[in-house]
Amino acid sequence: MSSSGGRKKRQGPDVNLGSGLWAVFMGLLGLLTAFVIVAIRWNDESGVAALGAVASSIGAILSAYFGILYTQRADTGPSNRRRRAK
Repeated sequence: MSSSGGRKKRQGPDVNLGSGLWAVFMGLLGLLTAFVIVAIRWNDESGVAALGAVASSIGAILSAYFGILYTQRADTGPSNRRRRAK
């Protein structure tokens, strides 16, 4: 049998799923940590502002991470391979 037969290999599960879940869990852990620190240390409105600053930074980092993952996955699709070959 030839190794370049007409069969296509089945693709396994997405390997980036595990790292994506870890990123989400780490973001949640960071938010929880920030919330606990704000609850213990601040008793006025500045604690809410600090929590908002931390939450927006974590949200921006996670959005960028998943945007990069999505872009990489979209670039390796079969239609893009045909376009590059031409």
